[in-house]
Amino acid sequence: MNKSTLYVLVILGILSCKNQEKKLNETVSEKIENPTNKVILSSEIVWGKLNPVRGDQSPQAGTIWVNRKGKVATGF
Repeated sequence: MNKSTLYVLVILGILSCKNQEKKLNETVSEKIENPTNKVILSSEIVWGKLNPVRGDQSPQAGTIWVNRKGKVATGF
């Protein structure tokens, strides 16, 4: 492969990358009116004993949503 062919391939590769970048920038994001998720900080999580009967040997669990002692789906 000679130098001029190599230069052409490099230029085509660069142009191809630029076109992909342009397509990504043109993508439109739609706003979600009623989101079903929420981001919280780890410092906002209330930690408690996962199994209080074990006392200090109990692992800690932090409730992220709902109440883990309830009957509905929860995250902790």
